[in-house]
Amino acid sequence: CASITASSDQLTKTFPAGTNGMLYLFPTLDGFGPGMLTFTAVPPGGCSGECVAATGSTGSAGISLVIEGVDGELPSALDVVFVVDATGSMDDEIAYLATELTSVMDRVQEAIPGVDIRVGLTVYRNPGMTLAYGLSKSISERADDLRQQRTSGGLEAMIEALDAALEMDWRGGNTARVMFV
Repeated sequence: CASITASSDQLTKTFPAGTNGMLYLFPTLDGFGPGMLTFTAVPPGGCSGECVAATGSTGSAGISLVIEGVDGELPSALDVVFVVDATGSMDDEIAYLATELTSVMDRVQEAIPGVDIRVGLTVYRNPGMTLAYGLSKSISERADDLRQQRTSGGLEAMIEALDAALEMDWRGGNTARVMFV
């Protein structure tokens, strides 16, 4: 994946582009104050000659950087994490997801043959009752983990669950990373 460096007078940060070559930057959330930013795009393997650069303000609707002569590459790996609400009202939804999880991931494998897929699961109930099942190549194991869940509680600890999902061992490089909430 390409890397994009964003620089202001006070801060410089480098971000990986997605496997589709896109980067969505939210300047305020990413720590940049108001003003001008300079962006530099570097393709995988580095630049041959001058890298592509552009300048825009933090209030711009969008900036496009195109690296000529660089073709996109489909991801060789896929990490998918499901963040599931297991509070009292979710019995039917959990049963449905557990039943369909293997089927859905089988269809993904058929659509993208050869991609290395790992599936993770984070289940949340009341605060302090979040369970995280790490990324695994065994889709059926994660479906079984989901089937074993029993709903309870009513206070949703979604932020706790999202934090647990983000702490999983996501792969870098040419990997598509997807989280379903």
